[in-house]
Amino acid sequence: MENRLTVTASPHIQDRSSTRGLMGSVVVALLPCVAASALIFGWRALLVVGITTAASVGFEYLYCLLMKKPIPVGDLSAVVTGIILGLNMPVGIPLWIAIIGAFIAIVIAKQLFGGIGFNFANPALVGRIVLFTGFAGSMTKWVYPTKAVLAFRKLGIDAAAGATPLQVADGSGASLLGKCPLTDLFLGVHGGVLGETCALAILLGFAWLVASRTISPSIPLTYVGSYAVFSLLYHLFADCGIAAGVAAMLVLHEVLDSLGHGVSRDQLLADLAWLAEQGLVACDCLKPGGNGCTVATLTPRGLDVALGRAVVPGVKRPLPGDPPDPEAL
Repeated sequence: MENRLTVTASPHIQDRSSTRGLMGSVVVALLPCVAASALIFGWRALLVVGITTAASVGFEYLYCLLMKKPIPVGDLSAVVTGIILGLNMPVGIPLWIAIIGAFIAIVIAKQLFGGIGFNFANPALVGRIVLFTGFAGSMTKWVYPTKAVLAFRKLGIDAAAGATPLQVADGSGASLLGKCPLTDLFLGVHGGVLGETCALAILLGFAWLVASRTISPSIPLTYVGSYAVFSLLYHLFADCGIAAGVAAMLVLHEVLDSLGHGVSRDQLLADLAWLAEQGLVACDCLKPGGNGCTVATLTPRGLDVALGRAVVPGVKRPLPGDPPDPEAL
């Protein structure tokens, strides 16, 4: 009797989707970012993306040819990897570094682990991480958009470099919108890598992926929503750092008062700073700026002084019987 039972690996629910079709849809979604990078940073953006894409396809073809494996370049996965890798680089990246990134992404992160579906991480992001580690200077040379550079050249300036919006924001928590207009942030008129600057282009690609049913919007919206919630909570707790620091200081005052050492907050902070200068304690401020909670940790040298093993001028030595048993510490 003919055996009509077909045993295959999961997934068992199938549709008409193919790897080539899904990757082609992703390529279409990435085109707005490619076009925006060319408009913002100039023609060299197209050169960088083209080099990484061609190198990715070439490395995959050569590797599979040498290893006598089926050549999968027709599924467009290497094209997607090359475009994403190029969009994760600054426009001024040396082309030979871009080619190294393509080699790492395709050969090391993808093919050595078995090819598409078996890689342990996104190949393009692995390439980006390795390049950031090995060529940090080249990977962080952000430049002004083309229009700004042309304006600078009219003023006699040959080249200009600019920080990303996150680098513009200072550590005191000042609003980013006060230094970067919202329209510039949305349209990408600021420093950064090719594909991350223009939010409008990213949203257009997202809309295409959702409309073509390539992805479900639940995961991206959950990710962005969670990020927004955690950012809000962080700023709320950061603002509450003043209250938290004051509350902690009040508790410490109560403890000191109960021991007969009633001192002001300023005097306490000054004493801690002096002890830190002597290497007796290590002070860590949980919120810089003087309004947060300061944690003082006893150093080994401070422990010796507290036990009477060492003497520091200005620090009272413990009386006999006062220090605890060193074996109990």
